[in-house]
Amino acid sequence: TTKARIWGRTNCNFDASGRGRCQTGDCNGVLDCKSYGQAPNTLAEYALQQYANQDFIDISVIDGFNIPMEFSSASGQCTRKIR
Repeated sequence: TTKARIWGRTNCNFDASGRGRCQTGDCNGVLDCKSYGQAPNTLAEYALQQYANQDFIDISVIDGFNIPMEFSSASGQCTRKIR
């Protein structure tokens, strides 16, 4: 299975080494995030090849809202978009 969490960050400023801060969605002060963004952040998630080989996508504002977001599949078999 393949899973991911994606969120927007706003008003970021990083130096050449990738250290810095974002006003929202900051990730422990680093550009190359290996953990989770700080709230508030609008969050998109996907999980591929799950139960019965189904793919799942969602948008969550459980950690707060910081940007509008749209999420959709690139597959020709799925035309659903969520906002």
